[in-house]
Amino acid sequence: MTVCDCHGDLTGDGVVNAADLGVLLSSWGLTGPSGVGDTNHDGLVNAADVSILLSGWGACPN
Repeated sequence: MTVCDCHGDLTGDGVVNAADLGVLLSSWGLTGPSGVGDTNHDGLVNAADVSILLSGWGACPN
């Protein structure tokens, strides 16, 4: 598994894709520091996090 510094790569596989979106959506509405899909680290998994994930869609830069 390749670990990259992509905010949307929630699975750590080096690509932002449907698997990451699924992780985010399964955490939708969760609050607090443990929200796996909280890509902007504001304590809430919501549309702002989807926006960040989608902006990084595809392969992570090396």
